[in-house]
Amino acid sequence: MKRLVFTIYILVVTSACQGTDLVDAACYTRQSVVDFEYQKGLYSGDICDGLPVGRGVITYHNGTVRKGLYVNGHLQGEVSTDYAGKASTIGQFVDGKEHGRFEVTMTSGKVYEIFYRGGVKVEDISSTDMYTGYVGERNDIGQKHGFGKGTYYGSDIYIGSWENGKPEGYGLYRWNDSNSFSIGEYKDGHREGYSIAFIQGDSKYIGEWKNGRAEGQGIRYYIGGGRPKEWVGCFHTGRFWRGIAKGELDCSKKDDKAFWDNLKNTKPDLSELERLYPDYDWTNELK
Repeated sequence: MKRLVFTIYILVVTSACQGTDLVDAACYTRQSVVDFEYQKGLYSGDICDGLPVGRGVITYHNGTVRKGLYVNGHLQGEVSTDYAGKASTIGQFVDGKEHGRFEVTMTSGKVYEIFYRGGVKVEDISSTDMYTGYVGERNDIGQKHGFGKGTYYGSDIYIGSWENGKPEGYGLYRWNDSNSFSIGEYKDGHREGYSIAFIQGDSKYIGEWKNGRAEGQGIRYYIGGGRPKEWVGCFHTGRFWRGIAKGELDCSKKDDKAFWDNLKNTKPDLSELERLYPDYDWTNELK
């Protein structure tokens, strides 16, 4: 009976020690330090056998300040970092390495995202700085992945397929406060393959794209806008290269009012998106 009581006591004490900052209960040399030289910086907090343990702060020689939980000398869990007053981040560390989504706050007040996998940056601010919001599926480290809707700083939206944080596959892009849109195929964040782009009061393009520009076979109708006056009511058909039409200008429909009125009222054909994502309410996207 005494042996049973003793065993229970040991289990309770060990569990309590491990629950305190995840520090090994076998540490008998834990002590508090200030400005302890560690990993190119000065660490303040607790150490055990010369390694940071528990919650601490390290100030690197370049002015960066990092706060978080140390386990056997490695940062673990949520960590906040101040980059010498220029920006700050909050994100998860696993065994001393960044892993997952990091929220970046700039001095301007804008909030961005960056993503890491095992300490390696897999998506930088450059590909996420346009988004103010996102609703949809994500992958294991929090990147936009699968089906979702992203809102840009200018209130434009992209809704459709994503891969590792970027539009990839089939989707719809809509410009804010207008009926302008692009619908079709995307690759690595850019229109690629077959797409339709309608710019209200300006033009409509139907055809092939490469790296975000009209390239390949297509047709572009000129409705108005900043086009040369003689182009309005005409169209280019044939080959395009880097957004530039290489064919002859065709004005054979210039006087066909019904034809151009129909073009001016172009709406996105959502049939493919409805087929791919039947559970989504697409009726709001036609307003």
